[in-house]
Amino acid sequence: MSELSKETAGNYAASLIASEKAKKEGYAQVLWLDGIERKYIEEVGAMNIFFLMDDELVTPNLTGSILPGITRYSIISLAKKWGVTISERKISIDEVFKAHEDGKLKEVFGSGTAAVVSPVGEIRYGDKVFYR
Repeated sequence: MSELSKETAGNYAASLIASEKAKKEGYAQVLWLDGIERKYIEEVGAMNIFFLMDDELVTPNLTGSILPGITRYSIISLAKKWGVTISERKISIDEVFKAHEDGKLKEVFGSGTAAVVSPVGEIRYGDKVFYR
């Protein structure tokens, strides 16, 4: 087995463990954070994620570990056409919880080819939980 195959298999196995744990706790998907600082949001399951905060639609910027996704591109294109402010940038889990606490978080959804657009109803991080 090549080094790349071993690395891919290791990453896949780790994601399965996290997904199983999430399902046992009643969640459909895992919200993935970056592997270095473990605070910046990357994806939800195998989907891109979006946060509507005030009148700004925020999605993580493409850093190489985030899938570019045609559905992601379509959402960004449509939102721009509709005059929505789009930000492709780092977004921390703490920023999302703060926006929720301040009443600025209006919508959270994932996008992907198979799921198209899926609303996010609840996010848990440690002992913090918010419902939409």
